[in-house]
This record gives sequence, structure tokens and C-alpha cells, in this order.
Amino acid sequence: MFSVNECESYDLPKVRKALKNCLKNLGGIEKFIKKSDTVLIKPNLLMPANPNKSITTHPAIITGLLRELKKTGCKIIIADSSSGCYSKECMDKVYAECGYSGFKEIDRDYSSKEYHNAKGFIKKYGLISQFFKADKIINVCKAKTHMFTTLTCATKNLFGLIAGKDKTYFHSRFKTVDDFSKMLIDLALIANPCLNIVDGVLGMEGEGPSRGRIKKLGIIAAGTNCFETDYFMSKIMGIDSNKVPYLKIAKEKGLFKESKKDCAEFKKDFKMPHSELISKLFKLIPSNLRSLYNDFFIKKPFIKDNCIGCGMCAESCPVKAITIIKGKAKINYSKCVRCYCCHEICRYEAVGLKKGF
Repeated sequence: MFSVNECESYDLPKVRKALKNCLKNLGGIEKFIKKSDTVLIKPNLLMPANPNKSITTHPAIITGLLRELKKTGCKIIIADSSSGCYSKECMDKVYAECGYSGFKEIDRDYSSKEYHNAKGFIKKYGLISQFFKADKIINVCKAKTHMFTTLTCATKNLFGLIAGKDKTYFHSRFKTVDDFSKMLIDLALIANPCLNIVDGVLGMEGEGPSRGRIKKLGIIAAGTNCFETDYFMSKIMGIDSNKVPYLKIAKEKGLFKESKKDCAEFKKDFKMPHSELISKLFKLIPSNLRSLYNDFFIKKPFIKDNCIGCGMCAESCPVKAITIIKGKAKINYSKCVRCYCCHEICRYEAVGLKKGF
């Protein structure tokens, strides 16, 4: 099931109205949450960023959701693992800059545990401890394009359940978008959120998830299936779902069904990331020419003069292609796999993208 409602701004009464309507159309919050439940609210808190930059889930959405949840009498915890370390120092900075410091429901346990998944594509995950504390998960994501997965919405947001730098390991292990997508699908099936709520008041287009342009959608959406939610959001964002690798695979696995419902009244075409076109062309290139193709056509990250040498890009690089030399980051392009983690995580916008040798 999927529901979408107009919401022109983050004015709290408007957010509450739109969210309440979405939930009502799905059967009401009481259909999903009971008084005895411990509920984990999992927002998109990619990095420390002002909520007005449209990188992270806006706190007004969380405020509106809390009001609905408290009607049920359930226990509520809020938690996420950003792209940096999963530690008090790192996450306190994330919660503060993203406008979450006032939420007393934040669970500040920064430990993680192993989840064993014997029959899955991935046999073991290191997940944040809050996952194990919760009876239900409500996945509160942001509508954005993504340079690697084309779309980041409900399904991709669950990647934040993986604790801290363990996410770097998965980027290193799964260098192709298809393999990475299989991992995301596996994780989404484990998490199995009972609700997926989309912050689509302001989204991001182009070089998302953190360096694109703000795009006004003016909606809040909700769905019971994260793959179906993303399928409908791809329609609203003007993206062919077959060009979103994880949605294409999820559809083949029968994890959601296509629908004739087009949500045309809410549609606003999003500009695609540069990598989406390049990845299609890459598959047509003979394997012995792909390294030259990579160097000439695919945008590569480069370090700008305003780099302060903080080291976050080096820490986030899954193949250890970045080192800090004399207070500046330096990229070894013979190792770089164009995953754009450095570009995504740099809060100083000191990592740019360029084509050519």
C-alpha cells in the first residue's frame, strides 16, 4: 500500500496534516503499532548538515511522526548511523547539526551486534544495537537521486542500520551496483520496516545524495513495502524504475508488483546523476577497454584547494585510495573505484568531480 499527500513546506501544522492523511489512507497508525511495541524511528542522517540543505530527513517530519506514535502509548527510540564513525562524538555532531538535539527519544547507545543471516545473500551484518531493541521499525527517508544507486529513498536508507565504518566494508566488497543492490535488498528484507515515510517536501536531484541541487516536490508519502514505496517515488520523480538497479532486481524477485497508478498530479522530473548515463554506456564497452573508459569518461573525485585535511574522506574510502599528506587529501587513482563516498561525505565541499585524465 502507498499513499501520498501534498505538503508545501515544513510548517508543522502542514506536516502533521499531510502525515496524518497518509497514515489514515494506510489504515491508521494503530494498524501498525501497538502499545506494547518498542518502535525504532530510523531517519536519513547521512552527515552533519543543516536540514535546509535537503540532505537529511527534516526534523519537522520526525516531530509530526512522534505526535502520531504517542497516541499509541508505545516506547519510541530514534537512531541512525551516519557515514562517519558510530560514536558519541560523531553522532552528537550529526544530531546537533541536523536539528535533532531536542528529541529526548534519541537512543545514545553506540554499540553494535552481529546479525547472522544464514540463508541470505549476505551471511553476516554488523547492525546498530537499536535494531535489536526494536519490535518495529519506521523508516523515515529522504527523496533524492544517488550517484551510485540512481535513487535513494526507503530501501537505500536502511543501509544506515549498518554500524559506522562497517558500511565502508560493503562498498569495498561490492564494487558493482548490481552486487551492492543485492546486498541492499537482503538488508531491507531483514529490517522489514512496518512503515516507510518519505520526506518529499524538498528533495535533491543530480549529484545526490549530498552534492545535488535542492528540488521541491511538495509531498509527504508513506508505504508499507519499501520496494513498492520506492517504485511509486521513482514515478513521482520521473525516473524509470527499471533504471534503478535495486528496484529492477527486487521486481524480478517478486518483492513488489508494478501498478498502473501513475501519481501524475505529484510528478516533478528530477535531473539524473551523471553516473546513471555513464553506467549504461559502460556495459557496452569491451572489458579490455574499460579502464581507459573509466579514466576518460567517468567523473573522478578530486581534492579542492579548500581541503583542511580532516581525514573523513580517507576514513570513508572503501579501497584506501586516499591518504592525508601535509594536511591535504591525496587520491591514488589506480585504486579509486568511483564509488563517490569521499564526495558524499565531505562536509566542506572540498571534493569535486571532473572528467579526463
